[in-house]
Amino acid sequence: MYKKKFFCLSLPYILETTALKRIFKVNTDIFIRTLCLIFTFSYFTAKSAESGDLVLASNTILFQLTLLLAYGVDGFAFAAESLVGKFVGANKYDELRKAIKYSFIWGMGFGVLFAIVYAICNKPILLIFTDNITVIDLCRKYVIWIV
Repeated sequence: MYKKKFFCLSLPYILETTALKRIFKVNTDIFIRTLCLIFTFSYFTAKSAESGDLVLASNTILFQLTLLLAYGVDGFAFAAESLVGKFVGANKYDELRKAIKYSFIWGMGFGVLFAIVYAICNKPILLIFTDNITVIDLCRKYVIWIV
């Protein structure tokens, strides 16, 4: 069944240069952003490792808390991108403004909620990651940066 579909694809069709240039042009910014993030995360982890096991463990946990928030807020960003594209394409600018407004409100609300939870409940949250009191104490010293 799939054999016909698979063999109907030709290499020139797949490697159509005009379409590939368009894809790379659209994705250049996100590609550069991703490279910068990977470099930053790797550098941060390497420097943490140079500072010893305790610092590495603490920074890894705090970094996980940061990523948890980032992934949560990214959900609102992805939804906003979809809605903005939909409403711009349909020339529905009233709905576009509402989508932007509510995406901003929900994203900020989610961020503030996480900050409050991290500020108030940081020890129970940290206990999810480790039972090492020394690591938890070091994390709590720097959890304000996560908040």
